[in-house]
Amino acid sequence: MEKKQSEENKVKQNLEQLAKLQVILSEIDSIQQLRGDLPLEIERLEKALEMLIEDVTKKSNEMDQNNANFNENNAIIEKNKSTIEVWEKKLKSAKDNSEYRTLTDNIEFLNLDINDKEKKNDELLENLQNIKDTIAEKKIEETTIKEDLQSKKEKLDNIIKETEKKELELSKKAEAIQTKMAKEKELLNTFFKIRNKIFNHKAIVALQPNEVCGGCFNKIPPQIQVEILQNKKIIYCEHCGCMITTKEAFN
Repeated sequence: MEKKQSEENKVKQNLEQLAKLQVILSEIDSIQQLRGDLPLEIERLEKALEMLIEDVTKKSNEMDQNNANFNENNAIIEKNKSTIEVWEKKLKSAKDNSEYRTLTDNIEFLNLDINDKEKKNDELLENLQNIKDTIAEKKIEETTIKEDLQSKKEKLDNIIKETEKKELELSKKAEAIQTKMAKEKELLNTFFKIRNKIFNHKAIVALQPNEVCGGCFNKIPPQIQVEILQNKKIIYCEHCGCMITTKEAFN
């Protein structure tokens, strides 16, 4: 008999501790809700900024390669022109038709190569301008994102500064209750599973005066109400799955 009474008292005490824990965690939830979507927005902006910087780096590398190709083509053009100049002088002293034909063929080949390189350079210049325009646009976008990111970080920092002391105090209280209930690991695990599952994060609620669940507000059968009021065992709402206890447990 005494053992049974002890077990019932233990259940009641556990329910009271869980109710206190729920009240504290709900307060922490309210504080965190003040931050709104700011943490997610900051994360999104940081990722966007990172991708943008990567794009600018790629475009800058592309521009460097573009310039390298342009300079290489110019070097070949200048070399070809110098060679043509030498060969044109040799034409004047060509010993026979064969040598003359060889020189003219070589000069024609180099002129074709010069035309090809100049055409490629025109394309490279056009591409270079496109790259510069793209980088300029991305730099403007980067500035906009940085300004937006800075603004949102400042807002979040201000909210955290205003609430961090209170949140820390509440967190310590929550930890103290969990430490006190260390032997009730399975019950605590169930509590947090329900809390993570339910939309309002209320794992334990009070039976309301109008005989409904304080979580989903569905009607509780009379017999279940009696068991809740007795506090002899853990009762779960058959509709939303949260624990139900008396209002007194929350006082």
